Amino acid sequence: MEGSGSTEISCKKKKICIFGTSANPPTLGHRDIVAYLASLVEFDEIIVLPVYEHMFERKRCNNNSINSSSFQDRLDMAKLAFSNISSNVIVSDLERQCYFHGIKQIQQRVGTADLLDFIKSRDNCAVDYSLTLGSDTFADLMDMKWKRSNDVIDHVEG
Repeated sequence: MEGSGSTEISCKKKKICIFGTSANPPTLGHRDIVAYLASLVEFDEIIVLPVYEHMFERKRCNNNSINSSSFQDRLDMAKLAFSNISSNVIVSDLERQCYFHGIKQIQQRVGTADLLDFIKSRDNCAVDYSLTLGSDTFADLMDMKWKRSNDVIDHVEG
């Protein structure tokens, strides 16, 4: 409305692909996948999300394990591995932000549905999300082995 003093925000619908990874460590295969995703014209952004605290105990950071790195170390490794691929690749700590924003109070780990709820609550514009999953992870999702599997599927199907 002209002259009303209000500012209208116009938003172009974005398409964002989320690439979750333990990044312990990020591999050349992970880098190739992200580079391929970044080359696709269908995505405006590729968000690389190192997992804050893995759902599976055996994959969590354990001070007794030589193979586990802290979240900050894994985030830093992911930034080194992925940040220079393309300007539309973003390495983010959104899962850690989600945990400290609300999940921590109820003493739960952040699941993908929780993360998508958190990300969508921050969107100012319409966004279509896609997830990049390995075949084993996709099978677990479709077999409803994930926390809130149906919600994850609903989030990425629109």
